[in-house]
Amino acid sequence: MELRRARSLEEMGLSSLALEPFIKVYEERGFATVTLVRDGRRFTLNSSPYEEDRPFVLFSLSKSFTSMAAGFAVAEGLIGWDSRLTEVLKDDLPEGYDKGLDGVTLHHLLSMSSGLDPASDGLGVRRSDNIAREIMGFKLTAKPGEVFHYNSMGSYLAGRMVQHAVGQSLRDYLTPRLFDKIGVPRRAWASCPMGYNMAGFGFHLSNLDIARVAQLLLNDGFEGGERVLPEGYLERATRAQISNGDPASADDWQQGYGYQFWRCRFGRWRGDGMYGQVMMIDQEHDLALAATASAPAMDREMDALHALMDAALTLPPADADRQRTILARARRLARRWPRDDGGSLSALEGSYLDGQGLALRLEAMDEGHVRLYYRSPGETLAACFDLGRGEPEAGQVTTPMPGEGNLDYLGAFGMRGDTFRTRVIFPGAPFALDIRLSPSERGLEGRAEARGFFQGRLKLARQRP
Repeated sequence: MELRRARSLEEMGLSSLALEPFIKVYEERGFATVTLVRDGRRFTLNSSPYEEDRPFVLFSLSKSFTSMAAGFAVAEGLIGWDSRLTEVLKDDLPEGYDKGLDGVTLHHLLSMSSGLDPASDGLGVRRSDNIAREIMGFKLTAKPGEVFHYNSMGSYLAGRMVQHAVGQSLRDYLTPRLFDKIGVPRRAWASCPMGYNMAGFGFHLSNLDIARVAQLLLNDGFEGGERVLPEGYLERATRAQISNGDPASADDWQQGYGYQFWRCRFGRWRGDGMYGQVMMIDQEHDLALAATASAPAMDREMDALHALMDAALTLPPADADRQRTILARARRLARRWPRDDGGSLSALEGSYLDGQGLALRLEAMDEGHVRLYYRSPGETLAACFDLGRGEPEAGQVTTPMPGEGNLDYLGAFGMRGDTFRTRVIFPGAPFALDIRLSPSERGLEGRAEARGFFQGRLKLARQRP
């Protein structure tokens, strides 16, 4: 699928005036890359060092692709919406399982209404050698179909059912049916120890990939006059299959839930993932949106995205001079690295602990380079970052996410007086770490702002060598 780059929103029948308030909150809300899609065209805002064509960790936006795989499998007669979990995955059933599981179907798992104990979604479950068996060892706490409970391990079970039925991984099954037809390259999808894609998370797509899929969804599953998604699938997957709150509220997480898609305010629907990965569709107004982000608060991110779409649709076109001014500001979007006045780090070097299990160590490699070890409470190993003074150093760090490999990062530090500041950005993931530290009587004090790491006030005591 060719998505032609629009030079302005006016080329797409939209208003560039919508960008002015959006640009103001771009970094505050944690956006990386945001693309508006309409009628085969795209307009992209990007904050350096992020890139629109670099694969990005989607987290739970992966779920929407598991849903599409299920749609293909049902259309091909390989599985049914009413296929029962315990029949499809009978070889993985634990002894003494709750017989209530016999009533759980693919429909229930996709609509987050399985009734599984919420404890089945714990992080410890994801580290099991046989995740499906581990999940099915939990009791039901509600009758299937009656209670909404967001459960990524329920998505894993749905993915396992589909992969068992089709005899392939979700990614490989979707490749000729979906990705090849719209020009999405082969991308990574994290797998469990048994080789099954994690289904509820772990997929990597670029913002441009997401935008291509968004255009397909906006076209009701058609590409170039060819039906790609099975007939009737989208209508079923994106309508409210179960209530998840009060639709009259201003909360995008209470508008109803479909098959791994959320209903939204203003008649829109979306897939989304932790820290702000979003694919939002507004079919009434022929407008879609793809966002990758490192959002500190997804509710505020969603407010900003809705406001962008609303303003783009309703404000008048900007004249040529105003367009040029707005676009010049958009091109300057970039994450800033810590400023540096050349101060010495030597007084801050050393190892530090707080009373909650957080550990930090600073090592000056030379005047221009620092190594930061940062261990969040509850973790056994510290992440290690090499930081450049005022300019970022590139490196890799191990991620604790199941089935994932190392992640690339860029990290820099600066001294302002006796205050140490650092920023770490992951160009292919929504993680972030910003730290400010100053000397105190016992060690260091400051604050960490982070996604994927501990954040909050830091009060660290220096440790003896």
